[in-house]
Amino acid sequence: MRNRAAAAVITSPDNVFYLSHSYIATQRVIRERVAAVIVYPDAPPSMVVCDVEEAFARVTSTIEDVRAYVEFAQSPVEVIAEALRSRGVDRERVLVELDHLTSKEVSGLQARLPQVALEDAGHLVEHLRAVKRESEVETLRHGAMATSRALLGALSLAQLGDPSRSILELVSYGLMHLGADRVAFLGYGQDAPGKAGTLYGGPEGQTLSPGTVLRVDCSGVFGGYFSDLARMAAVAPVPSAVFETYTHLIDVRDAIVRMIHPGVPISALYDTCREEFRRRGLPFTMPHIGHSLGIGYHEHPVIQPQASDVVQEGMVLAIEPITVIPGLGGFHVEDTVHVTLEGAEILSVGGDTLTVIR
Repeated sequence: MRNRAAAAVITSPDNVFYLSHSYIATQRVIRERVAAVIVYPDAPPSMVVCDVEEAFARVTSTIEDVRAYVEFAQSPVEVIAEALRSRGVDRERVLVELDHLTSKEVSGLQARLPQVALEDAGHLVEHLRAVKRESEVETLRHGAMATSRALLGALSLAQLGDPSRSILELVSYGLMHLGADRVAFLGYGQDAPGKAGTLYGGPEGQTLSPGTVLRVDCSGVFGGYFSDLARMAAVAPVPSAVFETYTHLIDVRDAIVRMIHPGVPISALYDTCREEFRRRGLPFTMPHIGHSLGIGYHEHPVIQPQASDVVQEGMVLAIEPITVIPGLGGFHVEDTVHVTLEGAEILSVGGDTLTVIR
């Protein structure tokens, strides 16, 4: 733990799940329902939850010391302070997630532990989460494959004249049918021939008309872990320039994937993408070209030019080159890759070929 602090109080939902293996869903939608994992350098952790979540936490968590506060009758920080005092922490340094706890909660904890120095935990846990355990990789592998199948199934069933919204309905059904806990995100954009509008503007009021170029970016949650893929299709007749641009984008993706090896700077992946766009004459305006994936949708590290990290074995990354060609349309592919000792293993399928809707 950073400079041997006496404890770290972790309260952000993603990090609580990572450390406890207990997915406290209400913590994500009811801000006041704080859940916390308290980590100590040389002792087992503690967990603090709302009383309505206590039974669930005891069954699902790997933490034995589970404590509960009574909602509305007690402040969560009251029980967090009690847990710290019970471990002899009453005057040392304690790390807290200052970007998650409210100032009222932090001041309440400080008032109950006046001799403790509260300091920011920063991205302590996020850096740990960047390298996945084997079980996490398998969960992400399942999510990537299921999301691939949901996307390709929806696009293969689409027909000329269909409402554009029907594609998202089919993707949603496919995700749930293939085991998703929930649909996390659905992005849709389409361009009529000769026009390139908003990359993702939604399907409302649109239909699949001849020459339409469309893209779907979607995410499901599988066992608490996000999938994140983008696929494209075009409605016949499809101009040759659309096929050519799509092929260029796949070639760019493949060039990035070939670069992925342990030890390679994350920023070098961004530089490779930018250079491959330049070589092919494609417009490049992306602030990032991908990100780590896991319990969070955009996890650390993000593949951007200022990134200081290096690729590590066990990372799972979303690679997503995007371009918009004036008069032709927006183009976006996104795939999930697992970093191995030998390089990158693509976990998703079906992105190599543009789907043609007739």
